[in-house]
Amino acid sequence: MRFKTHLTARLLESNLSGEEINLLPASYQKLGEVCLIHLNKALEKHKALIGKTILELFPYFTAVCVQKGITEQKRKPNVEVIAGKMPKEVIVTENNCKLKLNPKEIMYSHGNHAEKKRIISLVKENEVVVDMFAGIGYFSIPIAKTHPRAKIISIEINPDAFKYLKENVRLNYLSNVFPILGDCEKVLQNKTFPKANRILMGLIPSCKKYIPAAMRIAQKGTVVHYHGLAKEGKEAELFKDFSNYKVKLLQVKVIKSYKPHVNHACLDILVV
Repeated sequence: MRFKTHLTARLLESNLSGEEINLLPASYQKLGEVCLIHLNKALEKHKALIGKTILELFPYFTAVCVQKGITEQKRKPNVEVIAGKMPKEVIVTENNCKLKLNPKEIMYSHGNHAEKKRIISLVKENEVVVDMFAGIGYFSIPIAKTHPRAKIISIEINPDAFKYLKENVRLNYLSNVFPILGDCEKVLQNKTFPKANRILMGLIPSCKKYIPAAMRIAQKGTVVHYHGLAKEGKEAELFKDFSNYKVKLLQVKVIKSYKPHVNHACLDILVV
């Protein structure tokens, strides 16, 4: 049975109205032993009951949290614990990798799972891959583990995320990831920074302002994976952000819906 079906069946005899029952969350995100949900504002007064019910239904969770948003540049989540006790750290296993994080301080999105696998499949041995917004190693770690001869340079501005990036490099026994703490716009101004074969630009909602920094380390043949938000069906228009450069659009991938009629997309762009 689906998550909402279980939750609805248990709460039918509670003091929730039929309309409120219909607004119950349809899904959840599992971060180790933490259950992360989005909760409609109309259910705010029932959050303790909903959290308690989820813990009763799924005893492998130790905490239920409501995700309320994410700060843009440093991508710090705003989460509220509504039931149970939040662990200081959790370990998420994905793409044969272990990623440790503090769920109150660090964002994690399972929605990018297919995109991570796609990028991993595109990387070639001996490539220099620059991950401009590395976070805790969402892309860097699985790429490095799958391609031990590749060199992954991972830049992250958030000190909390950077701490876990280094920890996850150790946790996965990697020697080909090179973490750098700082703003990639400034880091990439260093004239000695190596040229990249592949550049990951995964900042949402937009990393347009960082295109000049990325192009400083690009060379002919470099592939840029450029993420952004666009109206449904208009994802290719993000390519206009590169109008000042000699580039070619290879393909457009819709990663997931960001909100009604707006998609999170990735453009594969070749520097020519």
